[in-house]
Amino acid sequence: MPSDSHDEHASRASGRQRLFTALYPDADVRRQLARLTRSYRHGRAVTRDNLHMTLVFLGMLDAGQAACACEIVRGVRATALSLRIDTLEVFQRARILWAGCSQVPRALWELQHDLASALAACGYRAMHEQWRPHVTLRRHWTQPPPEADFTPIVWRADRLVLFRSDNSPAGVRYTPVVTRELIV
Repeated sequence: MPSDSHDEHASRASGRQRLFTALYPDADVRRQLARLTRSYRHGRAVTRDNLHMTLVFLGMLDAGQAACACEIVRGVRATALSLRIDTLEVFQRARILWAGCSQVPRALWELQHDLASALAACGYRAMHEQWRPHVTLRRHWTQPPPEADFTPIVWRADRLVLFRSDNSPAGVRYTPVVTRELIV
């Protein structure tokens, strides 16, 4: 849609931002995920710097709501998580190939739930769909999920980030707004 960049510019000029919270992998885990992404040719690969696990997608927020979200993320008190990325699946409707954990740690469910509950004070309303922890690898995927034939990626998830999402002719760019280190 040609109006995306215009809408994005107008939104920023009005103080509105598209925000989401995510666990952001360190450089080594991003490298491993990027290697996994490159092992498939169908669809469009997510760039290495954009690889993350969304916890709460907030959508478009005004300046006050964004400031509230920043404070919530700065105040998070949670321990680092150990994630084992060992499975591949596809969101058929969204046409996304993603990687995830066959065994999701209870602490990850709790972190996401607690964060979503706290962000309600900023105007966030939970989506009707149940959250599914995943890292998007490729977009425009129209095939069945490939065989998960890769060495599991062990991720010490110790960085929570509030990201701003900006569209541009070069693609989507995620910019950290607030980074919160989780307790090790």
